[in-house]
Amino acid sequence: PPTARRGARTNRVQTLAPSPHVSTSPPSLSPLLPARMLALPFKQVDRPVDWASALDKYVRKAYSKRVADGHTKEFAAVGETRRLALASQPSTSNAEAMLGALGKYYRLLVALDRRFDLSQLRLTFVWRDAFKPSVKQGEAEPLFERAAVLFNVAAVLSYE
Repeated sequence: PPTARRGARTNRVQTLAPSPHVSTSPPSLSPLLPARMLALPFKQVDRPVDWASALDKYVRKAYSKRVADGHTKEFAAVGETRRLALASQPSTSNAEAMLGALGKYYRLLVALDRRFDLSQLRLTFVWRDAFKPSVKQGEAEPLFERAAVLFNVAAVLSYE
């Protein structure tokens, strides 16, 4: 291995001040080029997920019938939140609203995963491929649902 010599020169980096004649702002785009280069397609769900009955069964089994009956509206709200988050296609006009709905559904999935063992719900999440809609994939894993929702968040952000 090489050894350091005494008196060897050290490399010094000299910082130069920007020239007053050089613009530091990014170059403007030509009017012929579109501002958006790529917009991701939105993943579509193949069929609805019955969150209400799955959560009701789980809570009846893990807690009690009384607790399950007291949360019927909340169980239905999970399915409605999913439906609203995935109801339409993204565009420049609705991107902000869709981002809010997808974020709400994603946060709900995270909260449910912390509270319950979602793998015991026996739900199957079926999604169509964004680039080949004829291809669909279903998983009983809640993380698959979360990943698909995050993909759709990225798709919506590509429309902004």
